Amino acid sequence: MTTGEIPAADLAGADVEVVDAHVTGVLELPDAPPRTLRFTRCRFDRSPVLREAAVRRVEFDDCELPGLDARRLRCRGDLVLTRCSVHGPVELGDAEVGGEVSVRDSRVAALRAHRLAVGGDLHLAGSVLDGADGVALDGRGMRVGGGVLGEDEVRIGVTATGAVVLTDARVGGAVSLRQARLADLLADRARLTGDVDLTEARLRSLSLVGAVVGGSLVLGAVEVEEDALALDRLRVAGDVHLAFALVRTGVRLVDARIGGDLRAVRAELRGIRGARARVAGDVDLAQAR
Repeated sequence: MTTGEIPAADLAGADVEVVDAHVTGVLELPDAPPRTLRFTRCRFDRSPVLREAAVRRVEFDDCELPGLDARRLRCRGDLVLTRCSVHGPVELGDAEVGGEVSVRDSRVAALRAHRLAVGGDLHLAGSVLDGADGVALDGRGMRVGGGVLGEDEVRIGVTATGAVVLTDARVGGAVSLRQARLADLLADRARLTGDVDLTEARLRSLSLVGAVVGGSLVLGAVEVEEDALALDRLRVAGDVHLAFALVRTGVRLVDARIGGDLRAVRAELRGIRGARARVAGDVDLAQAR
């Protein structure tokens, strides 16, 4: 275990565990056997560069970083940021993580994860993704073997001041973003194997055009503030729940297919456009308007 002020060049050995340190210079990993990196209560002068590195596990706990460049990283286990402040983007484009990616209770300027491959879950509980350039989470083409989870056993909700983009993503488990506060959620053409749960979430816009949901779509008490709720050509194997939802500019369900029920009890939807939509189960719009 290493403490104090440490030049980043001194950390290029085997496994690294650093606690209560000020890391100066750029941490880079040259070609070397996979290692484990653990940093606790550390402050970095420069963004760590793990680009194209091979590691067993990477963990930052209660750290302050200017950014993190982990593009094309190969990580056998987990990649974890807990209680961190990252002033620039976390770059995970084209990375491969065999375990989970966990960004919990952290503030991150942006999470750029296009074509990221994750064997386990993507955890975001309690985090704020700032999205200074308009995009808070770029998950275009992302592959997640588990779920995308904005909650855990002690906290619920994630905040994104920019767009959360999951266009063409593939998620093997549930997408649970209950009580999330998001600027936009754009998941056109995504393939989402489990339930999609946005109960009590608040968004500027939500688009699932051409998406496939293997479970149910749960939008109970969701609030969509500006654009229409865009569900055109959506395929849902289970139910669509819109009870108590507030959608200020209407719902589009053109050419949608719902394998279960459509329930929108006491929802305020400002109109539904559903030409050629098909619902295999019951339709319950009691007291909806």
